Amino acid sequence: KHKLKWERHMDTILIMTKAYDNKLVYYTRQVAEWIITTQSSENGKPFTVYVDGHLEKAKHFGYQELVNQNEVFKNHIKFWTPRLLYKQPEMFHLIILLGGDGTVLFTSWLFQTYVPPIIPFHLGSLSFLTPYPFEEYQKSLSNIFNSTDNQQLAPFISLRMRLSCTIYRAVRGSDSATTRQAKQCAITGAIWTRRAKCDGKDMRGKWQLIETEWMKDHGRQVDPRIKEEESNNDDDDTHLIDCSTTTPCETFQVLNELVVDRGPSSYMATLELFADEQHLCTVEADGLVVSTPTGSTAYSLSAGGSLCHPCVPAILITPICAHTLNFRPMLLPHTCIIRVVVRATARSTAYCSFDGGDHMTVEFSRFAVPTITRKETNFDWFESLQKCLMWSQRAEQKPFVVVESNNKKKRSKPEDDTSSTSGQSTPSEKVLVCMDEGENSKKQKLNRTQEEKEREEQEGFDLVPWTKEEMESEILSLNEQQ
Repeated sequence: KHKLKWERHMDTILIMTKAYDNKLVYYTRQVAEWIITTQSSENGKPFTVYVDGHLEKAKHFGYQELVNQNEVFKNHIKFWTPRLLYKQPEMFHLIILLGGDGTVLFTSWLFQTYVPPIIPFHLGSLSFLTPYPFEEYQKSLSNIFNSTDNQQLAPFISLRMRLSCTIYRAVRGSDSATTRQAKQCAITGAIWTRRAKCDGKDMRGKWQLIETEWMKDHGRQVDPRIKEEESNNDDDDTHLIDCSTTTPCETFQVLNELVVDRGPSSYMATLELFADEQHLCTVEADGLVVSTPTGSTAYSLSAGGSLCHPCVPAILITPICAHTLNFRPMLLPHTCIIRVVVRATARSTAYCSFDGGDHMTVEFSRFAVPTITRKETNFDWFESLQKCLMWSQRAEQKPFVVVESNNKKKRSKPEDDTSSTSGQSTPSEKVLVCMDEGENSKKQKLNRTQEEKEREEQEGFDLVPWTKEEMESEILSLNEQQ
C-alpha cells in the first residue's frame, strides 16, 4: 500500500478535461480559479495550473475575463500541449482529471514515460477508473495539499501496471538481411543464428537462439540454392539459410490492452504466440487480446477473460472468438515477454497492417500509472465492480422454509374503508402517486439534458480532442528542434 507524499515545493498542477462537453469547461475554470486563489507553495506564491491549449480562446472558459478580474491569473494559468507533456512530463506534480475512463486512457497515452499522480473525478458515463465525486473536489484536493503536515490526510495510490509494446517489421529486399549463418542442435532441434556479412564487411557476432523445435517442423530451413558440399564446412551443423531480419519500429506504453485482430478481412487471423521464446500455440481466431489487470474489465472481459485485481502483477491473454475448443484465457507472470507473430503463410494480414514475418513483443512497462484512490485499492475496485458492472447481482433465491411472524395484521374495520374512500388516499395510492411523480421528474430531467445537448451541438464545443495531425505536428517540431 502506497501513500501520496505531497511536499511543500510542489506547486504545478495539470487539469485534464474530457472533450465535447462545455459543462466540464466551466468546471475546469472553477477548479483552476479555486486552486490559484486558495493554495500557495512554500515561497508564498500561488500554484500554477495548466489547462488544455484549446481553452485559451474558448468562450465558456473565459481566460481573458479571468485576467481582467485579477492579474494573478495571467501568470498562473498556463496552457499545455502534447509536445510539452512529451518533452517535460516531470514538471507536473499532480494531474486533476475531469472525465471518465476514456480520459484516463488518453492521459496514459499522452504520458509515454513518467506519469504524475492522477486524481480522477467521476464526470464520465461508466467511470470505472474514476471514483472521486466532483462535488467533493475542494475537500479531496485540500486533503492532498494539507497532507504535508498531517500524513493521515494523505490518500492511497494504486500503481496501475502498463504494457510496453514494441512493433518489429521484417526487413526485405537486402542481401545483408537474408544471408545468415545458422546451426541446429541435434538433441533439442533449436536453431541458432548469426549474421554472416553486411555491406562486404564481416559482421559476425554472438550466436543467438531464434526459434525452437516447432519452427523446425513448420518453416523453411535450408536454402535450396546451396549445394550440400558447400554446407559441409568446419562446423558440420552450420549452413546458410534463407531467413528474414526484423527491426524495431515503434514502442508504446498501454494501460488497458493490446489487440491484434483480423481487421476488415473476412479470413481468420493466423498468429503464433510465444512466451519467453517458447511457443505456446497457434491462434486461429478473430484476434487476440493481451491486457493488463486494469484492462481485465474492458475488452478482455467482453471476450470471456477473467477479472483480475489491479494489484496482481500479471499479463492476461484472451482469444477473440477462437475457432477451437482448447484455447482458453490465461494469466501469465508479468515477467514474461510475449511475442505475437503473423505467420508468413497466413491468408490475410492482421490489424495494424502487419505483413507476414512481422511481429510484436509485449512486456512489463517500468512506467506505471499512479492513480489516487478514494479509500483503499480493494474497496475502490470492488465498489466499481458492483456499481458499474453490476457484479454478482441477481434476484435473491427464496429459502425452503418460510417463517411467519407472530404479529398478525389486524383487519381494517368497515368504517376505515368508508373513511378512506371519503377523501383520504390509501398507502398504496400514495405509493403510486410517488412513483408517478418520480417518473415525471426523470422524464423532465431527460428532456432537459437532451435540450442542453442539442443547444451545445448548435453552439459548438469549446474543447475538442487533439487531432492526429496536431499530434504529429507537435512531435515533428520537437524532433526538428532536437
